Amino acid sequence: MNRSFPRGGAAGLALALALTGCQAAPAPTSTPSPSAASSCPELAVRIVDAVQRYVDSFADVTASGVGGAVSARQADFGAQTSALRQRGEELGCQPSALAELIRAEVPRLTGGTPVQDAVANGFKADPLGATDPTDLAPTDTLVSTAQELLTAISAAGSGSTVRLAAGTYALGAPLVLLRPITLIGAGKGADGVAQTLITSAAGGATLIAATSGNLTLTDLAITHVGNNPASVLIVAGGGYRFERLRVAGGVASKGAGGYGIVLRPSSGPLTPTGDARVLTDVVVSGNDGGGIVVAGNEAPTISRARVTGKDGCGLCWVEEAAGVVLDSQVTGTRVGLRIDNAAAPKITGIRVLHSEVGAALTGSGSPSIEESTFSGSAIGIQATGSGAPLFTGNQVLGSREIGIRLSGSSRTTLTDNRVAGATKVGIATLAKASSQIIAGEVTSTGDVGLIWGETATGSAEGAIVRGPKLGVQLASAVEVDLSDLVIDRSSAAALLADGTSKGTISRLTCGKGEGANVVLAGKTRVELVDSPSCTKRRP
Repeated sequence: MNRSFPRGGAAGLALALALTGCQAAPAPTSTPSPSAASSCPELAVRIVDAVQRYVDSFADVTASGVGGAVSARQADFGAQTSALRQRGEELGCQPSALAELIRAEVPRLTGGTPVQDAVANGFKADPLGATDPTDLAPTDTLVSTAQELLTAISAAGSGSTVRLAAGTYALGAPLVLLRPITLIGAGKGADGVAQTLITSAAGGATLIAATSGNLTLTDLAITHVGNNPASVLIVAGGGYRFERLRVAGGVASKGAGGYGIVLRPSSGPLTPTGDARVLTDVVVSGNDGGGIVVAGNEAPTISRARVTGKDGCGLCWVEEAAGVVLDSQVTGTRVGLRIDNAAAPKITGIRVLHSEVGAALTGSGSPSIEESTFSGSAIGIQATGSGAPLFTGNQVLGSREIGIRLSGSSRTTLTDNRVAGATKVGIATLAKASSQIIAGEVTSTGDVGLIWGETATGSAEGAIVRGPKLGVQLASAVEVDLSDLVIDRSSAAALLADGTSKGTISRLTCGKGEGANVVLAGKTRVELVDSPSCTKRRP
């Protein structure tokens, strides 16, 4: 079991505050008043009670991710122990004597979930580490067995390095890391496979990071094995730098969770979080729920990531997460990129291959996707929320149904995007969505190049549509402003407007034959101006 917990991270910091005289925020009024402690033994009981509440806060660190309770309780824990320390000074409790009293109380700590068990057992193993529970000096240690790994971590001070020799480190419980240290594996072998593998069959997670600074993981494979529901690598606190890392084996519970990497560090006034937010050359595969989840207010830089899977999302953002993705690839997941809630990442140079939906934007944020390729999906990109996303310079290739689908009340700007292949519809703006299309091209053998339907609004300027049966369709009650469009090789018509659609179409260039027709049907109020190559018809 990882014994570093009590001497590192927020927990170790808070216990140190309780005994060494550092200042902290006052205790929350909702917790038992430390002034009620009338003796040193009773104070020790109160300290361990605070530890128990902290252990309890990890109940939401499960296969489904990281709940918000840890964030609040870390701050509460620090405040409570600060008040307890002050009471210890008032009572004249000697640190060495109080340490022994605490050791006597710690065995009553209880866990619950596998993650809570791991945290509680860390305190039980060595609640203070020494009479003085301050951080230890950095060390550089080489290990070759699972027990050596746990022992090295328990003795590692902040800034330490633990080097793992080639081999498999099979653990019976989640590995909980609370100190800002570095774990370095043996790298890849001649076959390109990581030579150092950390595994666990425990529920909840294989590795949980909640450090008081930056955790570095390099040249390692981390895998969950067996059928217990678990995500693989969960960051519940602290900064992180993950390089040349392979992550696999997440198992969902009732269709939820089971992610490869979950990034949702908690924060608080007594919870240093570190300043690193970097994932480089990370390979995530074989996880039920999805690849990498970015949550909370996280904004990592993810570069050269490779995610594969059958279900879930490859790269997923929720809550108010942001960050940058560069030169990465997602293959075979149900949704390649999923962006929910108020999340707003900037994605550049990504390739999404053979996902059911290449990118799904459901929230209120304003993410941007640039210079990326979406290939072989049913729908290449779709925005169904209320946000204002930006799509610039992307290629959507071979979508079976729709290249780009915009609906809900989204307000999307599309600049220089290209949709190509046998897709039935190139770009569709539906429901109450609004689209601004600037330049770009739709080249397809499908049914429609550009369509606005229902009560959608929008504009298009300088775009080219080649090959579909119908170049542009305006249906129902839409309102648009289209200018300088080129419609080429459309066999049915350049443009069809029906229902009560309205707007202005100016400087439209139409192809020959039937493709030169602009058909204005029903009660449409569409005006065609300055378009001599087109033939206006009413049925």
